[in-house]
Parts: sequence; structure tokens; C-alpha cells
Amino acid sequence: VAAAARAGSRVYLTGEMVFPALFDDMAGLRSAKGVAEALAEVGDWGPLYDVEVLGRNEVPVAAMVYYNDMYVDFELSVKSAEAIKGLRTVVSSEYTHGGLRADPGKVLERLRAVLTGTATQEA
Repeated sequence: VAAAARAGSRVYLTGEMVFPALFDDMAGLRSAKGVAEALAEVGDWGPLYDVEVLGRNEVPVAAMVYYNDMYVDFELSVKSAEAIKGLRTVVSSEYTHGGLRADPGKVLERLRAVLTGTATQEA
């Protein structure tokens, strides 16, 4: 990828995807190439999460969903959140994916306020 960009070739946004060539192109990833290849060969991964268990959730939980998230589809986020019993979502266009990194205090305070009922879910 880096070599293609340096050569002037068009490189498309890949978001948070990791491709095999990155382990050759990026010095910081080279030492992890073998492990990455071994993980990529695993074919019997179980489900990432159990929708039935999440539908019975009893733990208070809140999540931020971003309108303009370039990595996570908004509709898919909302649909996934609806599967978790009691999940309170805060929908926002103030940040794009990295809200927790950009302003952790503000984001966590907003989520806490929604959980304690001192704020509405709309940001």
C-alpha cells in the first residue's frame, strides 16, 4: 500500500481493515506477520457475540453512535444496539468514530448522564 502510494498509484481508503501487504510495507508490523498469517488461517471462529444473551442483558449500558462514522455503518449500529436489552444509545454528529479519543471526558460524561437519567439520549 505504501509503495503504491509513493509510486503515484491510486490507493483507496480501507478504514480499519488490515491487509497482508501491510505486514511487508510497514516496518512496525513486520514482526507480527507470522502471527497474523496464522490467525488468518483459522477457519473455525465461533460467533463474535450471542444475540440471545445480549437480548437478556440486565447490566446498565450506554453507547455512542455517530451519524458520520466512516468505519461503522449508522443503520447497522442502530440495528445492533436494538438487539441489546436496555442499551441506551446517544446518537451524535459531533464526532466521527473517534469521539472517545478526541474528547474522552465529554463523551464519557454524556454516556454517564444518559445512564443516570440526567440527560436525554439525543446529543
